[in-house]
Amino acid sequence: MVGTKDHNDSADGSSSSHLVSRSDDSDSLSDSPSSYPIQHKSSSNSAPNHSGTSMSQHSKRHPSSSPFSTSGTTKHQQQPTLPPPLKTVASSPATPASSPQLDDDDDPPSTPTSPTSPTDPMVPPTRRRQRRNRRTILPPSFTSSYLCNFLLLLVTVLSLGTLAMMCDSMFNYQRDCVGCNQSYMRPSFVKLFEFDSEMTRFAGKYALYLYREKMYDNSDQPTGVPVLFIPGHAGSYKQVRSIAAEAAILYYDQLAQEPGAWERGMRGLDFFTVDFNEEFSALHGHSLLEQAEYLNDAIVYILSLYPTTRRADSRSAKLPDPTSVIIIGHSMGGVVARTMFTMHNYQPGTINTIITMSTPHLLPPAPFDWKISRIYRDINDFWRRGYTTSGASAPSAPLSPSAPNVVAHNHPLSLSDVTLVSIAGGDLDGVVCSDTANVNSIVPPSHGFTVFTTGVPDVWVGSDHPAILWCNQLVKVVARSLLEVVDARQRGQTRPVEQRMAVFRLAFLSGLEERVEGGGEVATAPSDLVSLSNIAEINKVLVHTGHRLIHKPAPEPQVHLLPIPRNTKSNTLHLDTFSLLTDQPIGRAQSFDVLLCTTPSNKPEPRPPNSPTGAWELPRPAAAKLSCRSVSDLVATVPASTVDDRFPFGGHTFKFLRLREWECKGYNYVAIVDRGSAGGTDGFIIGEHYNEDESTTVVDISLPALFLTGLRLRTLTPRPTLLSALQIPAVHNQFIAYKLVVLRPLCSVKDSHFAPFVRQVTPSSPAMYESKFHVNVKEIDVSFHGRVPFMERRSGEDAWEKKGLMLQFWADPSCPGPLEVAMKVDLYGSLGKGLMRYTMGFACFPFIIVVMVLRAQLQAYNQTGTFPHFGQGLSHVLRKTLPHILPLMAFVSMYQTTARGASSYSIGDFLSLDPTTSDKISTTASASFSLADVLIGNHDPFFWWLPPFLFVLCLGVAVTLWIFLAVVVRLLGYVAVFISTRGPAVARLITSLFDKLDLASFRRQESAMRRLQRRVITTLVLFLLVATFIPYQFAFVVAFLVHIVSCVRTVAKAMMTTEHARRQRNWDRYHYMQSILVLLFTLLPFTLPVLVVWIRNLSVQWFAPFSSDHSVLAIAPFMIYVEMLTGGKMLPRTQDAKLRFTTNLILYSIIAYALLYGVRYTHSLYFLSNGFVTWLVILHARESWVAKAIAVYAFEHLFRFQNKKRS
Repeated sequence: MVGTKDHNDSADGSSSSHLVSRSDDSDSLSDSPSSYPIQHKSSSNSAPNHSGTSMSQHSKRHPSSSPFSTSGTTKHQQQPTLPPPLKTVASSPATPASSPQLDDDDDPPSTPTSPTSPTDPMVPPTRRRQRRNRRTILPPSFTSSYLCNFLLLLVTVLSLGTLAMMCDSMFNYQRDCVGCNQSYMRPSFVKLFEFDSEMTRFAGKYALYLYREKMYDNSDQPTGVPVLFIPGHAGSYKQVRSIAAEAAILYYDQLAQEPGAWERGMRGLDFFTVDFNEEFSALHGHSLLEQAEYLNDAIVYILSLYPTTRRADSRSAKLPDPTSVIIIGHSMGGVVARTMFTMHNYQPGTINTIITMSTPHLLPPAPFDWKISRIYRDINDFWRRGYTTSGASAPSAPLSPSAPNVVAHNHPLSLSDVTLVSIAGGDLDGVVCSDTANVNSIVPPSHGFTVFTTGVPDVWVGSDHPAILWCNQLVKVVARSLLEVVDARQRGQTRPVEQRMAVFRLAFLSGLEERVEGGGEVATAPSDLVSLSNIAEINKVLVHTGHRLIHKPAPEPQVHLLPIPRNTKSNTLHLDTFSLLTDQPIGRAQSFDVLLCTTPSNKPEPRPPNSPTGAWELPRPAAAKLSCRSVSDLVATVPASTVDDRFPFGGHTFKFLRLREWECKGYNYVAIVDRGSAGGTDGFIIGEHYNEDESTTVVDISLPALFLTGLRLRTLTPRPTLLSALQIPAVHNQFIAYKLVVLRPLCSVKDSHFAPFVRQVTPSSPAMYESKFHVNVKEIDVSFHGRVPFMERRSGEDAWEKKGLMLQFWADPSCPGPLEVAMKVDLYGSLGKGLMRYTMGFACFPFIIVVMVLRAQLQAYNQTGTFPHFGQGLSHVLRKTLPHILPLMAFVSMYQTTARGASSYSIGDFLSLDPTTSDKISTTASASFSLADVLIGNHDPFFWWLPPFLFVLCLGVAVTLWIFLAVVVRLLGYVAVFISTRGPAVARLITSLFDKLDLASFRRQESAMRRLQRRVITTLVLFLLVATFIPYQFAFVVAFLVHIVSCVRTVAKAMMTTEHARRQRNWDRYHYMQSILVLLFTLLPFTLPVLVVWIRNLSVQWFAPFSSDHSVLAIAPFMIYVEMLTGGKMLPRTQDAKLRFTTNLILYSIIAYALLYGVRYTHSLYFLSNGFVTWLVILHARESWVAKAIAVYAFEHLFRFQNKKRS
């Protein structure tokens, strides 16, 4: 689009040049759509005519001039003045005649000098200088003083240095040890070609495979229990091979050999896997919906295979046909699995068990696409309602990429039979923050939980994002748990919910969790009781008089009885807990066993008078009367800690048992059965009664005091115990990492039975289990996970957080030396904890700073006529804006972290938006906001300063972006100037190419109207492509690249221009275009991901358009405005107070919304920018001759039509 020059420049003393015929950078008169000058109000109508040329003569001389320039006057215009005579100026010596010229539509047409122009010879030189100074002098806040430049430089250097340290801390410090073992398999994939386009509309895009393990699975037909693997973002269908291979080996080599396994419904697993062509599902919500729809169709097909295959096997013919499959989802595959329940083609009851691995359940990892944010909101709401008594009603607008407004189901969808286990990798996962894997707010504890790999028994190792699928220690646990929940006798192919959850808790939880009284009480059923006389080869039964037993394996069988203290005396220590640790296996069929025994009289046997002090032997008749029950099922496995162990995943293990007083109720003895060891006396078993409150130290220290002085305990407990604990309620925030030092200077590890080891527990929520073991401790790193930002407080979570960090210490109680503990904050290790959790802040805050700078620049430009460069705008922001913004952010952050309860509201309630109007308006109308969504969603009052701190860091990021873009544009500008002025050979080559193509003559002969038509047609064609084939994100990237070219041409013209007024005008235009370029650059993260997905689809020959990314309105303002700026026009100055107010209101609204909700709803920043650019288009177009022509045309024709209608 071509517009006229801003005539406001001459109103305040701008230097307007005479019309000249030039060959360097000015337009010829015949190319200008508006070459007639408009005199300002300050000019008198009786001013002398310096040109001496009549209007008619001038029109005849230049027949290509547009008639619309004199069709009317604005509030700043009166009668047109006559143009001066044309002056012919020779070509500038700086521009050789043979050099190729920059496009002659870049520079606005020169306006003839008015009688009051400062360049008029009639105006005194002093007056001209004064008017020029009034135009170019900016307010003092825009002055780049040494102090301001130093502050900007200092902030930039500190910001970049801090970001570099945060990255280094994130990837190299406070990370779990890498210790996953490789898995080995013999894979074979059978593609199911029968699942074609007749069964799903995505058959040409995706594919379904059946995994077969060679040497075990001899048939290509599924005969076991169906399991569907869903890969994640850019994941491969082959990632299933580790779990599938381990499941096949475990089933055929072990479980299938057990007697009665077939009768119990035990069957092998048929692993189906989906090839999504490594699609980027985390970046695009539409792709996620397509995957969910395809998987629902795939499940229907998978279930249809079993009636035929099972009837072919006589042993399985009587089994019911499967009606459900087991789902394993990795990364975004877990989100797709939960999305399947909300799709229009979901068949209720076809999924009952889900295991997700490294899945971000609560927040999208890259919320740049508005649709993926909406999907997260809808599926989380659906799942929360699904476990209620009434079930979850399907959305009125189901998540369907093909039919978004068709009701899927009219009946409630209950999730009462669905269990979900979420496995998180921990600190090693640098792709998905493990905080978001918590399903406590989505699934009740009776149907699911979240566990970290560092706390899974026999795993105890962190896992990165892809390794969680092939980590052999974890893969074995997952495979065994899946096989144990299988029951082919059921139609759902799995056990009931309670039994499934029991299997999963036993497999994935450490066994050290708190057992609730009434739920885990040791029963005294007669069928469970055994007599010591029934235990073969028991020769000796010893009763120990003390409260502690330290025993080595004996060569002959014997039983050690520890009386359970009754604590009847008030002045004695209440021994309410029993603990036992051994390096020997414990169980009914092992060499050691632990029993709870009772006498017929329910009283301990009296001690004989002449018995030894330490222990005495119980007579055989009395021993035969004891009724005992084994408690080996309550024994937990913990990693071994010896002088040679360095990591908990070394392969050696200990056994640990802890019994509370209520669990021992009704019993008199704890019996330790030693069946005898013929191999020697290596090993130990330590058991003792102790007071749990005495062995637990609660340190009431504030977090600031912990930062300043640290924590040091010379003696952890008053007396040595096997198990002691340290609880620090103030330590519950996951943004802080610590260093823990454990010393026992009076005890030698070589002389002890085992080396001290520590277990850290983070009780952040009832169903989120994160624990870590540290063996052979001296100095260790302590870091953990916690509450996700932006999540509202749920009932009971505050009580869990108040428990803080729990550290459990195992130490040899035979050594009397105290256990010394020291802990301090690891500042450098803590830097990286916030980087991954607040990545979106580094995308939002630079955008806000750019908008602030642009607002300041527009304000100065409207006041002075000079557009300051981006650095001057930053100076203004640093001096005037940040002193107000930062305290405001701090105040809002403090209020957010201290307020209790959050009131939610909906935009639709205020604007009365109809949710059925369109998909986008529906999203806007139903979007609810709460106090938890504000700023960065911080919950801890100690970190009230975190939002202002991140904002200051992003100030340095914004400065870096500006410098980077400025350097790139300047370098390209220098290249353009070099080619135009100092590169004759290159210039001749380019000129000859232009001559061959006859492009130069075409551009010279092309009129302004034809040029406008060409641009309009090109824009309309691009609009048509956006509406039908290409996503609007592609058009945005094209507009960004075009704008870079426009900036290069503008800066090149500014460098080549020698005349002061025109040079100042070109630099003003470049400064403005550069600010627009920085703004567009900050919006690239919102468009590039979807563009990458689209290109990826093209590479797999999938050409179906995205239904959610073909909105012309989402790109039209950017395309139109970039095209307008390509024409070389500067934004007109706004003299109208109402327009200025509207501009400031729009920009302040964007800044306020982006500050409050930009980090949470990052995708909204693009649409806010879209609205602002629309306003710029209006401001730019209202001064152009095209807009005036359209207004005149519309006024004449509409007015005439109305007159005819009235008549």
